[in-house]
Amino acid sequence: MEFVYYRFLAFFLATFLVFHDACSRYIGPLAMIGGMIKKNCSDPFDQGEFCWTDNHKAQFIGAFFYGYAMQMIPTYIAAKIGFNASLRFSTLLSGFIQLTVPFTLRYSWELAVVLQAFKGFLAGLFMPGSFDCARKWSLAEEGKSVISLLGVMLSIGCGAGPFMVGMLTERLGWTFPYYLSGAIFVLLFFMQCIIVPDNPAEAMLMSSEEKAMFKKKQQAELTSSTGELVNPYKVSLASILRRPSLYCLSVYMFVHLSVYYPEFTVVPFYFNEFLGADMNFLSYLQIGLSVSTALSVIGWKFILSFLDSRVSWLKCRMTLMILPLVLRSVSLAAMPYTGNVTITFSIALLTLNDILIGSAFSGGIVTLTYELDPFNGPVVFGIVNGVGEFSGFLVPLIRAALTNVDASEAGYWARYEQRWQWFFVLCGGIGIVGALTLAMGLLCWRGEWKRHCSLSKNVEDKKSKQKGDENGYVALDQNT
Repeated sequence: MEFVYYRFLAFFLATFLVFHDACSRYIGPLAMIGGMIKKNCSDPFDQGEFCWTDNHKAQFIGAFFYGYAMQMIPTYIAAKIGFNASLRFSTLLSGFIQLTVPFTLRYSWELAVVLQAFKGFLAGLFMPGSFDCARKWSLAEEGKSVISLLGVMLSIGCGAGPFMVGMLTERLGWTFPYYLSGAIFVLLFFMQCIIVPDNPAEAMLMSSEEKAMFKKKQQAELTSSTGELVNPYKVSLASILRRPSLYCLSVYMFVHLSVYYPEFTVVPFYFNEFLGADMNFLSYLQIGLSVSTALSVIGWKFILSFLDSRVSWLKCRMTLMILPLVLRSVSLAAMPYTGNVTITFSIALLTLNDILIGSAFSGGIVTLTYELDPFNGPVVFGIVNGVGEFSGFLVPLIRAALTNVDASEAGYWARYEQRWQWFFVLCGGIGIVGALTLAMGLLCWRGEWKRHCSLSKNVEDKKSKQKGDENGYVALDQNT
């Protein structure tokens, strides 16, 4: 039995891994609410299992993201030894860590925190792994569609995760989601071993026609325009770090996530304190917002195709990166001023924000990172996204410091509300700075942007574009 579109199985497995990882990140916070932690340690009837301070809770939840921010390290190691083997190893270890969380917590809180940080370190490989899958398993222009699918799966995971984990915790206890998550990771490991070989042309159930197309693609990738063979897995970190555009994209990603993360780490508290939203309302709101983001990725995909057919690659990508970021920044800065009128305006601004976020996976920062250098794209994205993830720590810290007002002072509530407004305006201002940074980077390094976009049909600098075969496959740039 042979499958005609076998490569789509590889696409699904790579993006489903990201979906499941996004869901699993919510187990810790919801397990604390669902019986893992005592709400009142002095109450003998409290059914919680552990008595933790606020510092213990924060460190257990934040440990994952400390490791996740270091994703450039596992990504670079994977590029040197092979992404397939690295992904399998990371998936299997993630499963074992999830399965043993209840036991390690009962044995040693410190060990559990270290393992959560290590799991974040391993999870940092999942999204770059999708980049490698998009390059290795795609034909013609399918790679960009895989990046869009990645955005859809990630968005749905962020919305469905809290809802599913919350239901499982409430009905089956706080340990069950950990066991189920670990089992799914282990199952994905076996599916990766069986379905996704190192060489796509060696897949057992792939049709002969599809194998022939992959062999032709591989020959085009391995042979440069001069006839010399090139090793596509040889990654020069020094050459990557010498690219000025890398730092421009890193700043942009940090700003992009600084405008994105408040929706998860700050806005729920604002809605609860000032607009009276309860946890049930916020859970359903998050599902709706995540679905809107997932659908918007598909809509932006059509917009990307439309713009690609009418304007140059450079103008299209810059428009899809700058304009949505500016609009998102304005909507975030305006949120506390409209919330006083009615919660509907704030929800509308959040929805607009999520619709605009979808552009990141359809022509925006994530797509651009893949297009500029598909072979080294996973490493470049690991560096860029790793820098951006630091905003996940800084945004809550800035909010806490800015809204720290002494409750005993006269006019406390008015000052407290004003400080919240300052925070949202600050985040919006950071977004505007990011858009300006990208525009300046475009002007300063215009030649570099054009030189590395060799996969685009609309490249303006034809001299820097390497020749591919008749199917449109482009040879590896030997300068990277």
